[in-house]
Amino acid sequence: MNAPLSHRPHSPARSAVPLDSTLCPNTNSIMREILGPHERLLLKVGRVLGTHVAFTVTLATAASVLLACLGSLATRGYVHPHAPIFATVCCVATALPVHLVLRAFTLLIFRQREHLEQQQDRLKALNHELVQVNADLSKCAHRVAHDLRNPLFVMQMTAQDLSENTHIAPAARQEMVQDLLRASDDASGIIDSILLLSQARRAPPRPRPCLPSAALVQAIQSLEHKLAAQAIVVDQSVEDSAVALAHAPWLERIWVNLIDNAIKYGGPVPHIKAGVAREGAFIRCWVSDEGPGLPERVHTQLAEDFKASLAHPTKGFGIGLAMVTELVGHMGGEVKVQGGPGTTLSFLLPSVS
Repeated sequence: MNAPLSHRPHSPARSAVPLDSTLCPNTNSIMREILGPHERLLLKVGRVLGTHVAFTVTLATAASVLLACLGSLATRGYVHPHAPIFATVCCVATALPVHLVLRAFTLLIFRQREHLEQQQDRLKALNHELVQVNADLSKCAHRVAHDLRNPLFVMQMTAQDLSENTHIAPAARQEMVQDLLRASDDASGIIDSILLLSQARRAPPRPRPCLPSAALVQAIQSLEHKLAAQAIVVDQSVEDSAVALAHAPWLERIWVNLIDNAIKYGGPVPHIKAGVAREGAFIRCWVSDEGPGLPERVHTQLAEDFKASLAHPTKGFGIGLAMVTELVGHMGGEVKVQGGPGTTLSFLLPSVS
């Protein structure tokens, strides 16, 4: 027999579980991040729409009842025969503004939805860009470590030889000191390249009219000790009147990297040529040598800017040439590599007409 209701065992009522506290703790915070500054507006629009919908339903119900009553009274002759028509006109005149308001709020909601979808697409794009930047930073760290290892190793071994061998001939000692200076210059150049890359990505300056030939002269002067040590003379073929849109300090640093690369990898006795010439709507600047040249795969690596195979670094391709590619790109130009006898590294910059 079933127990009386008053004596049945009490079963605790199943409490409502708030969605934001148990099933999905971060629901509210996620929605606030997505809605952003439009959260209050959308909530307000929802309340207004709810009010208007309730008002419209009530109005339609009252209008139906009123028309039914007036129709019945008009049939029996208690009211004017045109009273239902008049009531219908009044209802339409009252409902039309409500319909227009509802339509306006509906359009507003659709626009806000489109805006939110655009913000979500932008967030996805920024996230993809962040992933790419992190990958580039990882590759850059690998490249910097590889490029800095050689000059630091030379400095360490040379300093160790100088400290352990006290009976070194003066000429040999002077040569070792020169090796130390060259290694320190290489390390300093790598650090300068990293700083320029950081500046280019953080706040690139606006290109201005400048003379590539003047930047070339300054670059040769800054490399004078290296050129003199190997009795190298840079043959120049320039158009002094060629004006390019560029950033002068970057342009000088690009020349320094290209000429220094030709000094290192231009053969036992480098023969270096540098030039500036007009080429259509651009100014072409180049540095060539008669060394063994760069492999064809390095040409693709330069064009792709850091998309190189870092597992097997290529001699001659380091942070300096990657910096050249990026700086030229920021100034609206491009870098080209020509093989054959030796290597010709050139870059194009927009010309000032």
